[in-house]
Amino acid sequence: MRFSQKLRIAVLNLLCVAWFLIPSTSHSAIFTVTNNNDTGAGSLRQAITDANSTGGTDSIVFSGSIGTITLSSALPLIDESVTIDASGATGGEVTIDGNNAHRIFFVRAGTVQISNFNVENGSARGGAGGLGGGGGLGAGGGLFVNDGANVTLQNVDFDQNSAVGGNGGGSVNMVFGGGGGLGGDGGQPADPIGHGGGGGLVGDGGSALLGGAGSGGGEVGDGGDGILNFGGSGGAPNGGTGGVGNVLTGGDGTAGGDGGGGGGGGLGTNTGGDGGDGGFGGGGGGGGVGVIGADGTGGIGGFGGGGGGNGGNGGYGGGGGGNGGDDGGGGGGGGNG
Repeated sequence: MRFSQKLRIAVLNLLCVAWFLIPSTSHSAIFTVTNNNDTGAGSLRQAITDANSTGGTDSIVFSGSIGTITLSSALPLIDESVTIDASGATGGEVTIDGNNAHRIFFVRAGTVQISNFNVENGSARGGAGGLGGGGGLGAGGGLFVNDGANVTLQNVDFDQNSAVGGNGGGSVNMVFGGGGGLGGDGGQPADPIGHGGGGGLVGDGGSALLGGAGSGGGEVGDGGDGILNFGGSGGAPNGGTGGVGNVLTGGDGTAGGDGGGGGGGGLGTNTGGDGGDGGFGGGGGGGGVGVIGADGTGGIGGFGGGGGGNGGNGGYGGGGGGNGGDDGGGGGGGGNG
């Protein structure tokens, strides 16, 4: 009997040891927002940061009277699966205010559910292009959902959010400025008799409005800002950027990968900007005639700048667009053709 009892105790001890040796798995966590501060303990910003650092599907809940959270900078990118629900707050609805200067939610990865909020005054601005590069698109002032992420909204009101493209880059030794993003200005050419990049297109409800004209030459036939197309402006005889699906004098608009749209090329080219990870390629800069410049490439959730125009025959070729990350515009400088 004693031996049998000892055996049972030994087996139980082994089972306990085995239990502790089982590898731990990630568990969900709950983070509570208790104030409307922009930063610090109990803030929404801190809760998102904490949720990003844990595995599993976490929950961000609200407690107490919150009111309006006014952002002084964009909230952290959401990289993990999480549920954000403000229904537990008392004293009225919870509003997140972007202060007309900052995007509010950027979901880069994961499965996310956002519930019971007012999202207002968010603003996304595409990055400015480098020398000769196209401006960044700018998108999702209230909410941007990256390619591959999944978002469900419940009882969320969006009000007075906006998005505008970045300005096209100017040039040092090029006669063509870069094209603007949606709503952005075209770039300023260095040569006083050169041609500015086209202004972008702004959507206003169901109607289309022109963005800013190209600096130093934004007239139709010069900078191409009078041509309405999606993906940027341009396509006038002196080159600008082409829109997705549009075939214009300045070059073809070429769709990019991962749902992104590519911009067109400069004078006499058919170069397209490559979209990547849901981003958009910007428009190409102009140039002479000859070798085609490199394409711009969109970064993760960002918007790449456009490729350069043609070089050769005494003209100046545009440099390749830089990688755009999180609204980044295109880089690229001009070089002799």
